[in-house]
Amino acid sequence: MGLYGQMTIMGARLVANGSPSLVVNNLDIRHYGQLDAGRSKLVLQGSPGQLTVLEANDLTIAYDMVIGGAGSRVVLEQDVDLLGQLQLNGGQLDLQSQVLTFSSPGQGLSGENNESYVTAGPGGFLWASDYLELPAMAQPGGFGLYLSAPLTVGLTEIRRGHEVLLTPGGPSIGRWYEIKPEWNDELDADLVLSYLAHELQGADASSLVVWRSLDGGWSWEMPAQQSIDAGAQLAEVKGEKMLGLYTLAPAPAGRPGPLAELAQAAPALAGQLQAYPNPVSDELTVSAAGVSVAGASGGSLTFDCVDSQGRSVFRSQLDIVDGQGRKTISLGRLPAGIYWLKTRQPGIPAVRIIKS
Repeated sequence: MGLYGQMTIMGARLVANGSPSLVVNNLDIRHYGQLDAGRSKLVLQGSPGQLTVLEANDLTIAYDMVIGGAGSRVVLEQDVDLLGQLQLNGGQLDLQSQVLTFSSPGQGLSGENNESYVTAGPGGFLWASDYLELPAMAQPGGFGLYLSAPLTVGLTEIRRGHEVLLTPGGPSIGRWYEIKPEWNDELDADLVLSYLAHELQGADASSLVVWRSLDGGWSWEMPAQQSIDAGAQLAEVKGEKMLGLYTLAPAPAGRPGPLAELAQAAPALAGQLQAYPNPVSDELTVSAAGVSVAGASGGSLTFDCVDSQGRSVFRSQLDIVDGQGRKTISLGRLPAGIYWLKTRQPGIPAVRIIKS
């Protein structure tokens, strides 16, 4: 049975040997001693409506951290470094004005959804970095921003914050991303930006556009090639020469239909991939329509399944006859998470898959 109260450690040194887990139910943690985190896991679980406060002298409070308890809320009172993963199994983590850093490349946030998520106030944000070589749907830190580019962009920093920003179209949603690549010129990069329902703050997603700032938010412009999928809670931007700060906000006054204009300017599709069921636990049916391949009697269309770090986990082919093709593949051995089906044929959009 969980207790409501506070655990305070004054002056002691805690050493984690091996891979221990410290499970805390309905308790505040305030540690003012020394901590050797090792490969420890800190599990914070609360009851609905319960507030848990986390504060310590050391920035590295654990290797991995788990937030559990539907309806509970954990609040940071200091900056925190994690060497491993932050797993959300229910409840929310409020950074307030603190910074949560993922210090190891390839590590980050997992399990985030519309009910269990990370948020922050002014000055608070998530931070991660990774070296990106020819990234394909790479997602440093697992923050919900996917980056593709036809060249190596080098060591890339990603920040995600949640305060509302002021754009020429009005206040933004409660999420922004900032991308700082080592190489930031003539990238021709594509981005996919995800968001959660509560971050819209009542706005109609179909009325929003993507805004970009290359000077930290002093001036803003709308990328020319963009689209928003309100059902999937995603925005897509294509052909970015330089990367900077991105958010979603209303279109400028006097331009009621900017997305329609952008859609008309977008290049024509060269075919379409579909996948179902989605989410999927095992067998996934992949189909193609309107695809042109070499050969009068047909041919094949190659596609990759790419994970959230931009790595191809497998490659397969569809036999195409009269522009159509279909096959069933097994995803049963893949870990749960977000994947993308991508072809190398221009004009065929990637398909987002949720593996449960």
